[in-house]
Amino acid sequence: MKKMLIPLAAGALFAGSAALADEDMIALAMSAGPEAIASEATIMLPDGTVLREGSDYWTCFPYIGENVNSGPVCADPIWTAAMRSELVDGNYAVDETGVSYMLAGDYPHIMVIIPGAGSYQGFNTDPGDGKTWMMNLPAPHLMIPIVMDSEEEDLEAEE
Repeated sequence: MKKMLIPLAAGALFAGSAALADEDMIALAMSAGPEAIASEATIMLPDGTVLREGSDYWTCFPYIGENVNSGPVCADPIWTAAMRSELVDGNYAVDETGVSYMLAGDYPHIMVIIPGAGSYQGFNTDPGDGKTWMMNLPAPHLMIPIVMDSEEEDLEAEE
């Protein structure tokens, strides 16, 4: 099965290169979400520096926190506030359901944060089986794997 390649800009970032140009950071951040979302999203660094103002309510980051290896993410206001709160004071409490995309890299997925999801009854907790699963850290959220076009072609070729 083919793995999605992270954009070339990400390779430079992960290799520990000097700071990427703003255009490269913007392209990397936009790779996290569907074009319809990323093209209109605000692009922001985890420290709050805005690289590009957006016209809708999505925010895309080239990476999360100080972890440049985390991969890019596009988040709705609930996820954005939760990530910013967790980075500032370790408080990751939410009171509404939120959605974020991490479509770049070798494990494309959607994350859904759920208020009060502390109970795992009925949820798969095994990340290794390729199915939707509940991740506990930093707060309970569903991890929903996405099969990308190149993976679908590979699966069809294997049949």
